[in-house]
Amino acid sequence: MPNPAGLRRAALCALLVISLVLNTTGVYWAMPNTNAWHGDDMCHYTLHALADRFSHFTTYPLVHHLTLAVVYSPYLGWLYLRGELDPTAESLESVFASPVAAMTVLIVLGRVVNIAMATATVWLLYRSVERLSGSWIGAFVAACVYAFSNATVLYVKILGVDTPMMFWFALTFSAYLQFVE
Repeated sequence: MPNPAGLRRAALCALLVISLVLNTTGVYWAMPNTNAWHGDDMCHYTLHALADRFSHFTTYPLVHHLTLAVVYSPYLGWLYLRGELDPTAESLESVFASPVAAMTVLIVLGRVVNIAMATATVWLLYRSVERLSGSWIGAFVAACVYAFSNATVLYVKILGVDTPMMFWFALTFSAYLQFVE
């Protein structure tokens, strides 16, 4: 007879790997480019917020801007040291010596953050539903519904706030469940 705990772990690991592969496929969609095709692209907003030293009100969550800023910083520092970044430039396109190459890397880095957040959300959702229901099968089905949702797979490849919002909500809810136990 198979070990139920082993089966549960194997099913969850398989789901996480499939989700990761599904979300990673097409990560270079619409690249190279200086603009992500989506109007609410967090890459541009984060770069503007960095340039303004976060001194202006932004309509998007500050925590996600800071998360992207941490991820972007090594690359931006590398460009600066190579003389390919001019922080005093007037427009975003003139900041970089090669704007298409730089923005393509930054957009893809942002998408990698989204991929990590979406995969973590699958795990957090599984964990929360299992805690609430006591059923690993129900938790697995709920995690599958999220992981294979058209919206999830699409929004991972857009640098909007949809994927980060789901991640931060799932993380907070999971922490809440841990706290009340």
